[in-house]
Amino acid sequence: MSDISVVVANQGKTGGLETCNVYLLNVPVFFAKVHAPQKKSQSEEKEYGVTVFIDEATKDKLLDEVMVNKTFALVGKDKTSKPPRRIKFPLSSQTEEGKTNYDVVDGMFGFTVAKAEFSKGGKRMFVNVVDASGEKFTADIGNGSICSLKLFGYRNQDGQLVVSLDTVKVVKHVPY
Repeated sequence: MSDISVVVANQGKTGGLETCNVYLLNVPVFFAKVHAPQKKSQSEEKEYGVTVFIDEATKDKLLDEVMVNKTFALVGKDKTSKPPRRIKFPLSSQTEEGKTNYDVVDGMFGFTVAKAEFSKGGKRMFVNVVDASGEKFTADIGNGSICSLKLFGYRNQDGQLVVSLDTVKVVKHVPY
């Protein structure tokens, strides 16, 4: 997965907050809910979201240089109470060869990025989903698909970049 990279494009200030776009290129994604929002856990609110997997160098850049407000979990490890939080993603979908859908992301760091169904002003929001040529993509995105993501971000009072999902570009589609 050495093709993974991150690009940050500063936009300036909006409403007194520093804003920018963060592009995650060629990342494996799982649990994509980008066409219709799903209920948040333990809430009636809905959101779009995707779990993204990145290598350690990209994680370090996001934490140290970009300073994103996210928690990263190392795939294939048990939970610990100290950062980086390590989790073992469930391996219920084993193939005939004894491999799992998660083998492609073993040793990588996962995190979830989401977008609320409604803005704070009550306006319905959507996630743009396109194929590699930029045309609208309507098929469900299966686990292990390779995508490039555009995230919108703003700096909070602690200087961390709070990001939300904006656009998903499906580079290599794995059917759902």
